[in-house]
Amino acid sequence: MRRWYIGAIFAVGLALGGTVVWLITRSDDSSPHAGQSSNAPTSGSSTSLPPGVSVNAQQLLDRLDHASKSTFHVRYTTGSASESHATLEIWHTADRVRRDVIAVSSTEGTVHTEEFLTKEKFVRCASFDGKNYQCVGAPLTAGSSLSDPLQGADKGGVIGRKVTISQTTVAGQPATCYTVAGADSSSPPSQFCLSSDNVPLRIDGGDGKPVIATNFDQDVPSSIFTPPASVTGS
Repeated sequence: MRRWYIGAIFAVGLALGGTVVWLITRSDDSSPHAGQSSNAPTSGSSTSLPPGVSVNAQQLLDRLDHASKSTFHVRYTTGSASESHATLEIWHTADRVRRDVIAVSSTEGTVHTEEFLTKEKFVRCASFDGKNYQCVGAPLTAGSSLSDPLQGADKGGVIGRKVTISQTTVAGQPATCYTVAGADSSSPPSQFCLSSDNVPLRIDGGDGKPVIATNFDQDVPSSIFTPPASVTGS
């Protein structure tokens, strides 16, 4: 059985209808369990670098991989489309994830989704304008079809691109930011700001609508992974 998790690179695409997309990837059972140390080295990768991948780029990839095995709770605000906005909240362990999104649109109303991912099942619950939740379960094969809309910082996204490193503070936490140059001179750069524990605190895909952490802690109780209503489906 492979271990599933939310990848450290994720994006929230907020359209007028409040559509939200997230990245789900997977790792091998060799990944450390929650509570085990998962800090990435602060220097470049100890292995030989792939062709075209710089030391800074490989460090970013390594740290994002380590983040996928961490335990954390983060609340984010997201960039807004016209007359709409959203908040995003994630509770994350090495083998369980919950993601809540509250999307507010002046034309479509308010949608609150709660999504749960374990080794056995993916569950999505939704409430429209404060009404009762409806929850639907799906096998992991369905959950695996979710993808990263940014085509973010994978090896293909950093090959041949300059990656610069800077320091900042996000949600009261010191953060290291990796700025990845655009594909060409007309393309804006993307940026990934990570905590000392490798948790993404700010993600900017270059579209001017960054996802920014407003709260960060490691409080992830088991009860947080209980859906708010009975689950139908697989």
